[in-house]
Amino acid sequence: MGPGRRRARRGGHHARAQGADGGTYAGVPALLGGLGTLEELLEVWTWRTLPLHGKSLGLLDIGGFWDPLVALIRRAADAGFMDPATADDVVVGDRLDDVLQRLADATGAAASR
Repeated sequence: MGPGRRRARRGGHHARAQGADGGTYAGVPALLGGLGTLEELLEVWTWRTLPLHGKSLGLLDIGGFWDPLVALIRRAADAGFMDPATADDVVVGDRLDDVLQRLADATGAAASR
């Protein structure tokens, strides 16, 4: 490709949509991160509520990093802004192997319904 030429490529949004819709993984785990991580997590979680996919969502909560988000989610559900079942869709744990196993279990249970 020469100077001044651009190649169109599909971005992260397309990749997330492909993975959430038909990927081989059990769920969508979120590690510690900033605004981009939060945006992607909420986007994929929104797709689940629409329902554009059936993947469960997980938060690897090292040192209580995600505690404020979990509290906000619970508060939104308690105030009636979110279905409590939607709030319960998020798997939270402080060990990666535990979060991944619980994502696999939750996704398998959702698929059998």
